[in-house]
Formats: sequence, C-alpha cells, structure tokens
Amino acid sequence: MSNTTPRAKSAKQAAARCIAAEIRLFFLVLGIFFLIGLAFWARPKHSEVEKRDLASFPRMTAASLWDGSFFSGVTTWYADTYPTREKMISAGASLENLYGIRTEKVIMNNAGNTADAIPDLETVEVAAVDFAALRASEEMAKKDLAENELDTDAPDGAIKIQPEAVGTVYIAGGSGFSVYYFNQDSIDSYVSMLNTVQQKLGSGVDVYAIPTPDSFGIMLDRSIQESLTQYEGDAFDYFFKRLSPDVKGVNIFNILTNHNAEYIFFRTDHHWTALGAYYAYLQFCSVKGFEPHDLSEFEEYVSGEYLGTFYSYSNHSPELAANPDHIYAYYPLSTNTMMMETHDGQFLEFPIIREGDTYDLFIGSDEPFEVIDNPLISDGSACVLIKDSMGNAFVPFLVDHYDKVFVIDYRYYQGSHGSLAQLIEEEGIDDVLFMNNIEFLSGSLASSCYDLFQFDETAAPAAAAETPVETAEDAETDAPESGDTADAVAGTGTEAVQPADEVTIPESAPQGEAPAEDVPAADSAAGEAPAPGEDGAAVPETTEAPGDTAAPAETQAPGEEPDGDAEPQRNIYAAPTATPAPAEPAKNDDLVSTIIGFMLYDLAGD
Repeated sequence: MSNTTPRAKSAKQAAARCIAAEIRLFFLVLGIFFLIGLAFWARPKHSEVEKRDLASFPRMTAASLWDGSFFSGVTTWYADTYPTREKMISAGASLENLYGIRTEKVIMNNAGNTADAIPDLETVEVAAVDFAALRASEEMAKKDLAENELDTDAPDGAIKIQPEAVGTVYIAGGSGFSVYYFNQDSIDSYVSMLNTVQQKLGSGVDVYAIPTPDSFGIMLDRSIQESLTQYEGDAFDYFFKRLSPDVKGVNIFNILTNHNAEYIFFRTDHHWTALGAYYAYLQFCSVKGFEPHDLSEFEEYVSGEYLGTFYSYSNHSPELAANPDHIYAYYPLSTNTMMMETHDGQFLEFPIIREGDTYDLFIGSDEPFEVIDNPLISDGSACVLIKDSMGNAFVPFLVDHYDKVFVIDYRYYQGSHGSLAQLIEEEGIDDVLFMNNIEFLSGSLASSCYDLFQFDETAAPAAAAETPVETAEDAETDAPESGDTADAVAGTGTEAVQPADEVTIPESAPQGEAPAEDVPAADSAAGEAPAPGEDGAAVPETTEAPGDTAAPAETQAPGEEPDGDAEPQRNIYAAPTATPAPAEPAKNDDLVSTIIGFMLYDLAGD
C-alpha cells in the first residue's frame, strides 16, 4: 500500500503538468523564432546602427562544399540578417544592465596596445624630406608653439569620472570614448610625407596639415587621459614640432579644448559634430587669412535621434541608448550641390547636406571623389581636401571660400580623374589640405596619401639618387614586434630626436582598398633599429643613416587576426559597406549543418 497522501500525489501531478507546459512553451517559442528566421523577405540587407551592409547568402560551389566555407557562410548570413537581430541585441543589453548599477562600463578591451612615450619637446626637430637640397638646408627651425594656447578661463566641460584603467573604449558620463595610443614612428612617417609633398609641389601650392583629435583627447580631463595612456595634447605638440616651416600647420587641439563644454563631439559616435568642425574651420581661416562666416549666417538642419558607432560596438549599451545624439548640420551659403563619384564609378549630382538621421548626411559619406563649384565665386581659386570621415563635416564650411573644392577620400580614390599632382596642375589648385584623425596615423596611411600624387621620382637631383633606398619589404624582417614596450621616459632633456637624413615613403596597399590606417597606430612596427625602450634601449641621439632608415612596417590590415592573445580592436573607421569575415568553416562531417544549409539554400534560391 502506497504511503503517498492525496495531497502529495496532487502536488506531483501539478509539477509534472507545469514541466510539460514549460517544455511545450519552449518548443513553441523555438518554433516561432524558427519561422521568423525563414521569413527571407523580411531579412535586412543593411544595418543603420552598425553602418554596414550585412552578410549575403553564400554561393554554393564544389570547393565551398568541400572545405566547409559554404556552411559557415550560411551560419554567418543567418545570424547577421535575422529579422529581429538588432532588437534582440538591445533587449539582451538591457537585461544584462539589470544585473547591477553601473556608472562606467568598459565596452572594449585591447590590453595588447602600448603607447610610446612622447619625446621631450625641447629636443624635437623638424622631420626631413627625401631631397638632398632640403636635407642640407638650415631652415629646419623648430616650430613656435606659442600660438593657439589653451584658454584657462574657458568653461571646462571635460569629464572627470575615473573609469577602469583597461580597454580602449569605455563609457563615462553617458558618452563613449576610444583610447589614444601615441606612436612616434607613425607620426614621423606621416609628417615626413607632408614635408615631402610640400617640397615636391613647390612654393606655388600651399600644403595645410590639419590633424584631428578624438573625443578622448578633448572631452576627457587630462588626468583621466594620463591615467589610461598619455595626454593627447602632447602628441599634437610633437606633431607640429616635426612639421616643416614650409607646411602650414593648423593646430585645432586647443581651440576644441577651449570649447569642450559645448556639443562638439557625439556621445554615441566617434566623430565630431558640425560645431566641432566649425571651430576647426575658424582655426583654418586664421592660418589661411580668410574672413570666417559666423555660425548664425548658416541655415541649420537638425536630425532626429542618432545612435552611432560607439552604441553599435557596445552591443547597444543602455547607457548610450538613454543619451542619444542629434546631428546638427549647416548648409553652405553659396550652393548645396556637388558632383560625386561613387564607389561603383557613377558620377552624379548629390546634395552636400541631405536630410537624414546618420552621419552620412554630410557629403554622402565616404565616397572616392567629389567636386563642388561655387556659383558666387569665379576667380579660379581651388583647394583639394584629402580626408578620412572626420573631414565630412568640415567640407560644407570650405565651400563658400573657393571657386572649386575637390574632396578625395584617400582610402577609395583609384585615380579615375588622374593623379593628384596632375589634378593640381590642370585645375590650378592653390591649397592642399590634409585632414586625418591623429589616432589612426600610420606609415600605411602616409604611403596611401603620397601615392595619390604619383610624383615623378626621376626628377630628383642626382645627389639624392646616390642614396640607397630601403623598401618596406626590406624592413619587415627587421621590424620589432608591435607589442614592444613604450619609448624611454621623456623629459630628461637627454633623448634628443634628430631629423633623419632621408625618409623612405613606404609602399602602400593597392588603391581602392581600405588601407591599414584604421588599425590603431600603436600597432605599427618601427624601422630597422630596435624601438626606443625595447630591451632597455634608450631614445637614440641620432636616427639611422640614409641607407638604413626604413618606413614603419605595414600595420595589420582590416580583417586580419592580430598577433598575440589580445582581443582585436573593432575598426570604427572601416568602410561603411564592409561585411564581417565569415566564421570558422564548419566541419565536413556536420550532418545537421549540411542538411540545414541545403534546405536554406533551396528556400532562398540563388
């Protein structure tokens, strides 16, 4: 006779029914999500949040079936284009946020990055170019940095919250940030490129260097920057000390810092706002001698809510979602029309400022080539801006000061309108403006910009030809690892940095491909000699001899796996149409994946 009481028996039956109901509910939900996944017509092709095209269904071939790449491609496509993917990511982030209260949150970790020490500015000299005539010149004087000083009376809007001292991007005060790592070789390569371009173009063309800071250097308090890596303002001082007096330097770091209590950088995106670009425009006008327009003269456009790159790379952080941006844009006074060459080779009319809720509303995003004709000016004046995406918001302010404005994105221009040297000559271009984010300066970036000009190197004096040239390939085997320690601590006054006799412009990636400048500059390798600080080496008193100096080795290209065990940094400056690399190939004996792959392929069709 059973000892089970009626009440206990009833409880067991209720528990069994509850478990059965949970199992049915589980399979019901699973079935619903499976049916949603089969809704091929509802699958998105582009992510506005992540600013990229999503993975496409892979093409089935005998080779892809054999090596398993077809099935891994199906997996990537299925996950990347799931109809409710972005909402599910946001819901997951919100649920995770309920685990506890968080005032700061690290959203990206890259502990493998190291920063060089910034040399003592009293010992820094101008970087040389590759012509013997200018190498022998005594005009390489140190730059006077007394101009454009910080205003100690300006309102201080810097964030002073102390975050966790790890990672390269974190959230503090409702804003996202990317950590800056100074790399001396990268800046030297870029500045030497500028000095060389100015020398080759001659006195008839002015070269303007306008490196742009990021929100890390402007919106975070100096003490916070130094607790993570170093003060970004010192990197700007070093940059302009290395710049030739013939190149017109436009240091916008201090003017932006003086206005950091204003809305000059987005909270959820790595770009600056149009107001930040406007202050850079004011500084450019001061150097150029233009009379700038007051901001009140422009017609203003305000977008709806905007969540940018930091939001997407934080897995839709609730902290950033609660603090969305709005994009303010200012229409040029003379015209809002430009001619734009697209990535697929079309040449069409397009608005300079178009209505929208993404950063793409400025000059149609990152297209290879654009030209703007000002109908109110006919004096033949012209400039060309060589830029990354930071230059997009700057272009509208240039329009009203030139007869023609040419815009080239060095990452994508393939020479469809000739070399830049040829364009400058044929169009009578007076000013060449370089605007690149200092966080991503590198030898690869420098060589990509230099190759745009396609200078006739045979025109160099014979004395320069006698100097042996070391290629980037020669330097690869001698370059130290990117994870080497930082340069020796600066500031002692003994680590003199002398100008190199010759700087070799490194070979670049093929034009039209996104070069490796978007990888943090700290990952760049040095030249033949050990990097200062490696194995206890101090900063050298002189640089290599002309024949021994090589450009920094190429940085890691997008899509490649980094060395070591460090987590790769997400590329916030990557092309907006980039598609993530597929996952590891599936095993050939994975029968389930094979069956599902064929089913999905049959449903989706070619």
